[in-house]
Amino acid sequence: MTSLTGKPISFWIDSTPKTTYPPLENNISVDVAIIGGGIVGMTAATLLKRAGKTVAVIESRQIVAGVKCKK
Repeated sequence: MTSLTGKPISFWIDSTPKTTYPPLENNISVDVAIIGGGIVGMTAATLLKRAGKTVAVIESRQIVAGVKCKK
């Protein structure tokens, strides 16, 4: 998929609503902690929840917002 300006558009990012969550303030206990709220982390969390596990997704910025690569 490409926008009119020629910049590639990710369907994953473009079709997902923006989210905001407050920082974690209390200790929690879960079966699995997933670091990273990208497509892989969110898929893993979904599959683990379906398998009956308690899951926390830990993301430093915003889930489903893409990857910022440093050059």
